[in-house]
Amino acid sequence: MFWFQLNIPDSLFHEQFFEEVIALSLVLICSVKLLNSSSENFNDQIFLEIS
Repeated sequence: MFWFQLNIPDSLFHEQFFEEVIALSLVLICSVKLLNSSSENFNDQIFLEIS
């Protein structure tokens, strides 16, 4: 595991790393939800225009 090779203290690693991972995960989830909802709306608009 890379973080033990870098000699980062466990307490420092756990606090900062997991906070960053949680924050990034939330951002990614929100981005995916926004992309999905906007793409669905976009597809609906195209479908309505075609029909």
